[in-house]
Amino acid sequence: MTIHIKCKHKCAFCGIDYIPFDDDVPCPHCGELEEERYDLIPEAAASARFNLLDHGSYIPLAWVILSHGDSVMSIIFRLLELDRQEGSLNNFSEMAREALEKKFDWGDEGYMLPYVHRIAVRVHQELSVAET
Repeated sequence: MTIHIKCKHKCAFCGIDYIPFDDDVPCPHCGELEEERYDLIPEAAASARFNLLDHGSYIPLAWVILSHGDSVMSIIFRLLELDRQEGSLNNFSEMAREALEKKFDWGDEGYMLPYVHRIAVRVHQELSVAET
């Protein structure tokens, strides 16, 4: 059992799936800034925290991808776990960017890399604040 992200959002301008999570987050594909916002970061951090406390790893024992949010979270879990296993020796943002560039095949969706990176950094920050 784990916590899924239930938000489903399509850009009103270009139609791609993404989650407008911060006030200044535009569509990663077309760059349009929509008014709708979704409080993704606390939910994503809660999901990651649940996995760590329940399974001893940020990566859940089972994870089905039912939405764009679930797809993004699958990547975020792996980045958080990589950071945890490395003992936070690296700057998370740099480690995440490098991993996203080298360990994931973005195909024709390379525009998603900065968007996923930003979510990962924000979730990592949220988890760090909760630990203090």
